[in-house]
Amino acid sequence: MKKTRLFICAGLIFLAFILSSCVETKSPVVGKGSSLYSASTNIVSKIKSKFDFTSRNIQISENNFWEKETRLNLPFSSVLAETLASQFSKFGANTSVQDTGEKPLKAMGSYIVAGNDVLITIRLRSMGDTASTDLVVVEDRISKDSMDPKWLEPEFERIARSLVQLLELDYNGMLSLKVKTSSFNPGTTSQPELALGDELSKYMKDAFASSSVFREAGDSLEKADAILKGDYTKMGQEMVFHVSLVDKTSSKHFAGAKISTDIQSIPDELLQPKIQSLDDLARKVSELILKECRHKLKNKTNIVYIGKNNFHDSGLKAITAFGYRISYKLKDILSENKIFSVTDDPSANADLILSGSYFKDHDSIALSVDLHQLEKSGYGCSKNNIASVQGKLGLKFCDMSLFKADFKGYTDFLCYSLENEAMAKLPCLNRTDLVINKFKLENKKYFSKFSDYLNDHFLDYFTSSMYFSPVKDTQKILTKSITKPLSRGKRTIVATKTSEAIVASMTDVSHYISGSFWPQGNGNIEIKTNLANIDGKVLASEQVLLKNANIDNDWLKTPEEKIVILPDSSELLVELFTQKGRNNLSFRKGEEIIFFAKANKNVYIKIFTSDADQNVFRIFPNDFERKDLIFKAGEVTSIPNNQYASDFKFEVQGRTGNEMVFAFASAQPLPDLPGSKDAVYGMKQVNLSIKEISDWFTDYTRKRGISLSWDSLPILTWD
Repeated sequence: MKKTRLFICAGLIFLAFILSSCVETKSPVVGKGSSLYSASTNIVSKIKSKFDFTSRNIQISENNFWEKETRLNLPFSSVLAETLASQFSKFGANTSVQDTGEKPLKAMGSYIVAGNDVLITIRLRSMGDTASTDLVVVEDRISKDSMDPKWLEPEFERIARSLVQLLELDYNGMLSLKVKTSSFNPGTTSQPELALGDELSKYMKDAFASSSVFREAGDSLEKADAILKGDYTKMGQEMVFHVSLVDKTSSKHFAGAKISTDIQSIPDELLQPKIQSLDDLARKVSELILKECRHKLKNKTNIVYIGKNNFHDSGLKAITAFGYRISYKLKDILSENKIFSVTDDPSANADLILSGSYFKDHDSIALSVDLHQLEKSGYGCSKNNIASVQGKLGLKFCDMSLFKADFKGYTDFLCYSLENEAMAKLPCLNRTDLVINKFKLENKKYFSKFSDYLNDHFLDYFTSSMYFSPVKDTQKILTKSITKPLSRGKRTIVATKTSEAIVASMTDVSHYISGSFWPQGNGNIEIKTNLANIDGKVLASEQVLLKNANIDNDWLKTPEEKIVILPDSSELLVELFTQKGRNNLSFRKGEEIIFFAKANKNVYIKIFTSDADQNVFRIFPNDFERKDLIFKAGEVTSIPNNQYASDFKFEVQGRTGNEMVFAFASAQPLPDLPGSKDAVYGMKQVNLSIKEISDWFTDYTRKRGISLSWDSLPILTWD
C-alpha cells in the first residue's frame, strides 16, 4: 500500500511539471518585471546621473503627461505618472501631486506611438521665480505589445486633465491661481445644451486639484482669483472644447486652451440634451435670470409682472400656445424665490416685467427671456434691461401643436406690437384708459360680424395690459349719455375728422384704437390699426397680413339691415354738435366746421343748414355717404370724415350772421323733399324753410307710424 501511494504522488508531481512546462510565462504590464517598470527605472536613473535630486521636492501628477500629437491626456498618463513617482521616491526624491516648498522641481513629458513601440520623453523642470527651464531631458521606449491596449484609448473624463495641462503651458503668471469652475456651455447658439457641460465641469475641478499651477476654489467666487469659462462645439465627428481663464473682476485674460476629441469617446448619455422638457427649459432660464439679476436688484422683494401675452414667436410673429405655457411655467418657478413677488395682475404696479420671444428652427426651440426694470414718468415709460438669458429645447422633446398660430395668436401679437410701440410715448404713472372702436371694412363706415370678432379680441388682450385699461360697454355709455337733456353744459370736443376720437372724448378717455380690415382673396385678410390720442396724434401704427385666415365670408359682409321698431316706450333722441361742442357756438370767416351726430337708437339721419340769408341746404347724405346709411345706437359719425375728399371741408364763407343747423332722425329712411335742387357733391338746395321741412317730415312720419326726432344748433358766424 505504501508503494502504491508513493507511486501516485510521484505521478502527480510529474504531471504538474509537464503542465507547467506547457504554459507560456508572460511579463506583467505594470509593477516589477514589466517593461514600463524597467523603462521608468532607466529614465529616473539617467536623470539622477545628470542632476542630483536627492531630498528635492518633485511635483508629478497625471496632468503632467500627454500624447504628443493630440495633446490628449490618455489613461497611460496616469499609469506613467504613478510608476515614475515610485521610482523618483526610491532614488531619494520627495514627490507630491502639487508644488511643495520653494523652487520645486517638476517631472513632465509626453509619449507617442512609433511603430511597435511607444517612445517616452521625460523632462525634469525647475519651477523658479523666473521662466521655467528644463534641467534634464531623457527618452526611452517600451514595446506596445507589453501595454494594456486601453491605455492609449481616449477617455472623456481625461479631457479635463488635457485642458488643465494646456492652461498651465499657456499661463505666464508667477502666482498660483485659485479657480472657480462653471458649467461648459454650447459654443454656438445653434447647438443645444448637453449633459456633458456639467460633467466636464466636475472633471475640471478634479484636474485643478492635481495641478502644479492652479488651485480649485470650490463654488465660492469670493475665494477665487479667476473664473474658468468653457464651451464645446460639435464639428463633424469631433467635439471641440475651448477654455479660458479670466480675472474674476476685470475679466483680464490669463490663459486659454483648445482641444478636440472623437465624439465616439464621449459616453452617449453625456451627448443627450440637458433640457428635455418644457419644465426643464423654464427652470433653466429661471436659474439664469436669478443668477444674473441677484446683485442688481436693490429691493429685497420685487414685484414682477408676467402676463399671458408676454412671450411671442418671433418667426411667426404670433403668440402661440407655447408662449402662454412658458409664461405660466416661469410664473410658478420664479414665485418660489423670495426676491420676487410674481403677478399676472396688470394693475399691480409692478417694478419689473418679464417678457421674451421664441424661435423654432429645424431641430430646436430657442427661447430668449428679458427682465426689465420699468421706469415710469409723466413723459413715458422706458425699460432698463436687468437680465437677458437664453435656453434651448430640442424639437423631439416638444409638442409641435404648441407652435401652431391661430387667428387669436396673430391678433394678440398685433396688439403686443401696438402696445409696446405706444407705451414709450404716453404717461405711465397709471394704466391709461383706452377706447377700442369697431374695425371698419376697407376703412369705410361699414361694419360686419368680423368687426365684433376683432373688437372682442382686442378687448381681451388689453384687459391684461400693464399700460392700458380698456373701456368696456362703450356703446352703452354713449347711449346712456344721449338720453340726458340736450341742454346740458358745453362739452370739450377736439377739432378732428375722426368719429373714433369723439367717442373717446365723450367717454372721458384720452386714447383710442381704430382700425380696418381688407379681404385680399384666397382666404387672406389684412388688418391695419392705430393707437392715437384724442388730439389726433398717432402713437403707434401696425398692420398684419393673415394668410389662409379661413374667415367665414358671411362675417366679412356688411349686413343689409332693416330698422326694427322695438316695442319699448323710450323716446327716440338725436344729438348734433361740432368740434367746439354745442353751446354758444361761433365761427370766424374761413374757419372750418366739423359736425357730429349720434342717436340713442338705430336711425336714418338728414342734416340741413340755414345760412344768414335763410338759404337751406341738405348737407347730409351726400356723394360721400350712402343714402341708406344707418346710424347705429350710440355711435358717433363725423361730417366730414376720412371718407370725404381730402380737400373737402365746411368753411365759413359769404355773408356772416346767425345760422342754424338741423338734424332729423327717423326709424325708416325719409324721402327727398319736394322742390329740391342738386348742389355740389350730391347735396341739395331746398326751397323750404326749416319750419316747413319740420312740418313736412312730421306729417310724413305720423301717417306711417314712424318715429321722428330732431335737434338744432344755432351758430354765429362773423368776419
